[in-house]
Amino acid sequence: MLWDKLTEENYIIYVNRDIDLKIKVFELMENDEIYINYKGFNLTIPMLVWEFGEDLKLASIEDVRMEGNDRFDKHFVIKKEDKEKFLDEIYFFLVDNHMDSVLNEKYRANW
Repeated sequence: MLWDKLTEENYIIYVNRDIDLKIKVFELMENDEIYINYKGFNLTIPMLVWEFGEDLKLASIEDVRMEGNDRFDKHFVIKKEDKEKFLDEIYFFLVDNHMDSVLNEKYRANW
């Protein structure tokens, strides 16, 4: 099993302890907001720089956007029906691209 699932009052946290990855999902009406915490860092911006979007295209996940006011609040917004595939793509992207090299204090997660 790739994910342990923790249900909170207004969000769900998906945890992969093997790589110290937590993904917080706020389920909205039509979309889900996806917040990433990889080893204590929010890698939303670095993932896009490292062409995470190409992996999403190959997985046929479309209509993904990034929102948030600052680098601490950056998150992805996706269609509800893409959630399971999207979470798996995040995991495999982080593992395949050895993202430890971009862990930097400016990307420290605030949760």
